[in-house]
Order: sequence, then C-alpha cells, then structure tokens
Amino acid sequence: MMAYFYFSKLYKNTWNGFSHEMWYDWGNWLKLGIPGLAMIALKWWYFELGLILVGTVGVTELATQALLINLNQVIYQLLSVGLGVACSIIVGQSLGAGKASAPPSTIFAGLLLTTSGMVTVAILLVVLRWHVPKIFTSDPGVISRAAQCLPLLSVFLIFEGAVGVMGGAFRGAGLQPVGALIVFVCLYLFSGPLGFWLLLSTPLKLMGLWVGFVSGLFAMSSVYLIVLLRTNWQQQTVLAAERTSTRKNESHDDQTDIVQTISDDADISVDEKNELRENYSDPSVTEHAVENGHSRHLPFRILVSRGLLTFSMLLVFVCGLTLKLSLPLSDVFGSYCLHANGTFVSIPSNFTTDDIDIFARTKNCTIFTP
Repeated sequence: MMAYFYFSKLYKNTWNGFSHEMWYDWGNWLKLGIPGLAMIALKWWYFELGLILVGTVGVTELATQALLINLNQVIYQLLSVGLGVACSIIVGQSLGAGKASAPPSTIFAGLLLTTSGMVTVAILLVVLRWHVPKIFTSDPGVISRAAQCLPLLSVFLIFEGAVGVMGGAFRGAGLQPVGALIVFVCLYLFSGPLGFWLLLSTPLKLMGLWVGFVSGLFAMSSVYLIVLLRTNWQQQTVLAAERTSTRKNESHDDQTDIVQTISDDADISVDEKNELRENYSDPSVTEHAVENGHSRHLPFRILVSRGLLTFSMLLVFVCGLTLKLSLPLSDVFGSYCLHANGTFVSIPSNFTTDDIDIFARTKNCTIFTP
C-alpha cells in the first residue's frame, strides 16, 4: 500500500511533505487519541479477561467461548467495522465543513444498515444454532454448549453493531473522552461484575457470562444513543473549527505557545507580533504565518518535550520486546492444572508435553501456561 501511494503520487493532492510544523500541537491530538485508544482497548481487554476466567471453569466452556468469540469477530468485522469507520469519517468531515445537519442523518443511516444486517444474521444463527458450531468442531459437548449460547450471541451482535457505528460517530465528533468513560462504566462497573459472578458462582456458567456481555453492550448502546441525541451539533462544528484552526479570530486564554513560536530575533515589528498573538490560538498556524522570511527554528521547549515523548515510546516497545524474547514466562511461573471448582495444582517442571496432556486428562483439568 505504501508503494502504491508513493508511485501513484496521490498524496501530492493533500500533503506537501514533511515540515517542522509536525512537531506542534501534539497536545490537542493526544487529548483525543488516548481516550480513543481507551475506547477500543477497554472493550478488548474486557473480553480477553472473560476468556481467561472461562478457562478456570472447564475445557468444554473454554472451547465453546473460543468458538463464540471467533464467530462474533467474523460477523462484527464484516458488518459493523466498515460502517463505523465510514460514520467516523463522514461525521468528522461534516463537522469540519461546518455542516451541522449531516451527522444525525449519517448516524441514522449507519444504524439502519448495521441493525438490518445484524438482525438478519442473528435470525440465521438462532435457526442454525445446531449446525453452525459444526464448522469449528466435532465435539458433541462443545456443539451442545455453543447451541445454548448462540441465541445470546445473536442478541449481543445486534447491540455490538449499534455500538460500532455510534462509537465511530463519537470518534468523528471528537467525543472520545466521553466514549471512554461510557465504556469503562458500562463494562467494568456493571457488565463485568454481573457476568463474572454468573460465570463463577452460578449454574449458568458460560451462559451467565454472555448474559453479562449482552447487558453491557445494551447499556453502552443506550447511553451512546442518549448522548448523540442530546449533542449540540452546531456547537460541535465550532469545536471542530477550533481544533483544525480554521477560525483565526477565536479567543484563547493561554498565549505562551505563541510567544515561544515567534522568535525574539524575527524580523517583524512589535505590532505585527501582537497581531499574530491576537489572531492565532494554534501554534502550528502561528508558525505557518511567520515561516516566510521569519523564524523557522523549533523552540527548545517543544524540541525537548517531543524528543523525550518519542524516545520514551520507543523505549517501552524495546523493553517489552526484550522481555518477551529473553524471559520465557512459563519457565518463571511454571504451568498449572485448573479444576472446574476454581482450585489448581502446579505441574512439575520436568514434565514433557505428553506428560502434561496425560496429567490433564487424568485430573480432568485445564492446563494454563503463562
């Protein structure tokens, strides 16, 4: 893909190449980027935690959960992810262009399409619930348990499709902090405790976990919808203009970035400096205004802060990769045999793979290796 863009020269229509301006205004984007990452990561971690806990219940439940999660991901990626991305792009472009009437209709169209598709798939899954699991396994126990859980998965998919589209609208509108808070409250304070308790402490077991999943996605979709219905889209166009610096006359309380950007040695008068400070609230715009014949040097403060942030991110990656390659967790923590009642026993370190398999079948337990 990178080779295609390079040789086709399509990027020249919208990008003029690298510039020192790329080092400015990171704060505004990180304020959206980090919560946007949290919106996705919190949901992902929640389902991974559920998968780990299912492993303590039994082998059949673990295999069934793996089947259901894979089936869910296939359907979600096909029917909801693309619509969510499209909704995010259209909402963002509309707000950037000052079209406050476009986002509501875009969200409605996205919800209509994804709900129609998910309802159709949900009906098929319920009707074919004894046949779909056979695509993944021939184990009668797993097929039976999956058939019991597929109606819950069908309901879950409808709400997840809606969450995918409305989550895209949140990201396009710059509402990532609100979205991250909603995800955390609905999944970690409501759905998680409910589903994990039903999984570990009631006869429902895996079905109880999916009751929690459905409850969490229902709560998320409901709160998402309420927030979007109450959003002042005209105000969002103003906020979008401020983020992209399309309005030069918006007031700003903090002028320190402007002062740092305009060099004291710049060949411009005091009146011109004052005019730049008054008209531009964004450092990148100010830099653009003075770059023709004026200072092109990055302020030392910005250079140091950006360099430290970039270096720290690379350092975290290198440290994580080094630990992964040089420190086998299984050798440090060992392997364990997990019983359905929640107890576990340590497996001797001198056991071979065949010995571990025989041990697991004899003890009727699930092998866990970090």
